[in-house]
Amino acid sequence: MTLDDLPELERLARALEPDPSLRARAFARTVQYAHQYLDGIADAPAYRTDPQRAAALLDHPIDEHGIGLETALALIEAQVDRPGIAPTSGRFAGYIPGGGLVHAALGDFLAAISNRYAGVFFASPGAVRIENLLLRWMADLARLPATCAGYLSAGGSGATLSAIVTARDTAGIEGEAIARAAVYVTEHAHHCVRKALRIAGLGRVQWRLIAVDAGYRMRPDALQDAIRQDRADGLQPWLLVAAAGATNTGAVDPLTALAEIAGCEQLWLHVDAAYGGFFLLTETGRQRLAGIEAADSLVMDPHKSLFLPYGTGALLVRDGEKLHQAMSEGADYMQDT
Repeated sequence: MTLDDLPELERLARALEPDPSLRARAFARTVQYAHQYLDGIADAPAYRTDPQRAAALLDHPIDEHGIGLETALALIEAQVDRPGIAPTSGRFAGYIPGGGLVHAALGDFLAAISNRYAGVFFASPGAVRIENLLLRWMADLARLPATCAGYLSAGGSGATLSAIVTARDTAGIEGEAIARAAVYVTEHAHHCVRKALRIAGLGRVQWRLIAVDAGYRMRPDALQDAIRQDRADGLQPWLLVAAAGATNTGAVDPLTALAEIAGCEQLWLHVDAAYGGFFLLTETGRQRLAGIEAADSLVMDPHKSLFLPYGTGALLVRDGEKLHQAMSEGADYMQDT
């Protein structure tokens, strides 16, 4: 390629930048479709069956030729927005997945329009400050200290992986120590916990299922017994995963009692509050979630009980320096940031 090629390349690239008139028409038609959708959600079915399972989309494979806005909107309406669960429906009463909020959708739209990069402060100070303000707001809800740090993730599963890596590195769980490390959960722990352990190279840890009470909450006495036995067997009690609103049952483990055990036994206390964390905004929620402030790491999912667009999760780590040590890396292309 030479400088003489630039005019032709520019001409080709201009197709990605519609002129103001075309842009206005595209915006207007898209907004019209959005209004049409929103105007119908109050009486929309919570679920629509589709024997073809959106198979008509397969007639439009991704290729070098576009299909046009009208065709795209028609496909979205018939093949995406109609079949399956409609969480925005006025008749949808499921607790997961959550519905949506118009104002959140508008914020998502503006973020996509400017496409600011929030990976480093240098690239977009404003976007990074917004993220940090949101994290601080969540940390204050959970009464976590000023040392807390975290990040917004694509969901609770990714946030859980980061929490487990941080807990792993803090305790030095590596090599032969992996098979001796004990993890304490109930049968209602989210599947992402075990998956995160495998991804983090910890698939050989000792997985302990602790008994629950009649309310599906972890029994502190059963936890203490399991820890005592593991120590007697020469194992290393390491990670306690407590639920602040289990996905299966909505149960909240006795966080205060579990936090006391974790402190005495030097366990890392991870609280899965992906579903229940934002009930801290209510008086009842604050009472039920008492003890959450003792968490070493905490996962919350705004795309669940805050009804924000998917995927929006969050990780908070009590000691932000431990998160930094586990996750920070450098590169030549970041030297000026």
